[in-house]
Amino acid sequence: MKLKTLIAIAFLALTSATAKADQLALITLDEAKKAADYIGRQRELVLWCACCENETKERVSITSVYYRSAGGDLYETVLKYKDSEGNLHERAIDLAYAHVFINGQAHCLGQILEMVCDPCTAPFEW
Repeated sequence: MKLKTLIAIAFLALTSATAKADQLALITLDEAKKAADYIGRQRELVLWCACCENETKERVSITSVYYRSAGGDLYETVLKYKDSEGNLHERAIDLAYAHVFINGQAHCLGQILEMVCDPCTAPFEW
């Protein structure tokens, strides 16, 4: 193959992986408010990007949640939580990879909030 073709293939592979990795990290203000409200009524979440290599499921205890501007008309949902060892963390989350407890299973929060996303997994056992 020619070098240009190899570079084009590599570029497409990288951009498609990146596009899937950040589906609902940046959202509208209304979506951010809706997400923060929903998460605020939960005790735990499972954070897991099933599309990402070498990532494991992390069940976390929610301390608090808020949203903040990410610039322009975009916002992000920020979660404060404790991990399984009791360590406190704070980070922006992608709603496509945050899972909530419903009837014994973990369901994608983005889908529960009727946002278009592909969590790369079906609901799974909590």
